[in-house]
Amino acid sequence: MRARRRPPLPSPPPIGAIVLDGSNVIAATGGRASALARIDLALAWFGERWSGLPQMVFLDVATARRLRPELQDVVRARCADVTSGRARWAVC
Repeated sequence: MRARRRPPLPSPPPIGAIVLDGSNVIAATGGRASALARIDLALAWFGERWSGLPQMVFLDVATARRLRPELQDVVRARCADVTSGRARWAVC
């Protein structure tokens, strides 16, 4: 019996944006970086590799509430900042 050839895999779609699950990044262990510093490092890493793409950070409300009060204020400020060229933040 002859083996059937599989059709070639389709090409992946082009990358249109960088979407970061901030809650998972915060939950990741390693190093001494604070919660928001880990997100900033991840954004910088992706930004170096795919510069010019819009960036979006999603953070679930339970994780946001577990942050220290001063970090909660930073998250609120980042959610309100919609300056072009900066990552957009959303708490959901």
